[in-house]
Amino acid sequence: MFFCKYKIYHIKKRSTIYKKHKFKLIGIFLFVFLSVFIIYIENNIQSIISNKFSENKSYNLSIDDVDFSLSGKFALKNFLILNKNNDSIIYSEILSVDPISLSKAIYEEDYNFRNINFIDGFVNIKYLLESSNLNTDLKINDSLIFPSQNTFINNIELKNFKIRDDNKVIIDLFNIDIEDLEVSNNNFNLNINDINFKYGDFSISKLNSNVSYKNDTLSLNDFNLNL
Repeated sequence: MFFCKYKIYHIKKRSTIYKKHKFKLIGIFLFVFLSVFIIYIENNIQSIISNKFSENKSYNLSIDDVDFSLSGKFALKNFLILNKNNDSIIYSEILSVDPISLSKAIYEEDYNFRNINFIDGFVNIKYLLESSNLNTDLKINDSLIFPSQNTFINNIELKNFKIRDDNKVIIDLFNIDIEDLEVSNNNFNLNINDINFKYGDFSISKLNSNVSYKNDTLSLNDFNLNL
């Protein structure tokens, strides 16, 4: 009787130890798998993204380096979009994006992003509008503003940007926080949480609104602005 109890006790004990080790092994396997995946993406992301952009006849892309940050995001350094004449359209010293969203965009053409952050850069509206075929009637054709695929971004931020018209800076210290950006079929809808910037001697802050573009009509709802 004692032997049976002893045997049952040891079976239970071994089962508990096995379960503990099984979870550890699963954890180690997942850690190794994610580490290999991140290293592979980190080492190859520049060529992968550049090859994707090379399929586009209107734009070129340049990235100096890619790092995996402690915040769990990929940091693309010196991210630059150019037109085919090598005029700079959008530049960001740091562009950060979560790796899951980035990998889905690259491999599955699923353009749903959690967060995208642009830090220290500029937008050249002269070449942006030229490349977007935006005319005075707000009719837009093939466009950098409107991607051909449906796109959704939970949150997008630009921090410490300049808005340029060719080589002339027209807006400085431009910061914007956007939520729920949705683009489809040359239409878009977004919520601006805050815009603040400096224009000449004026400082604009706490601008927020819902902005939508549908059927060639631009609408601003719940618009608020502090000067």
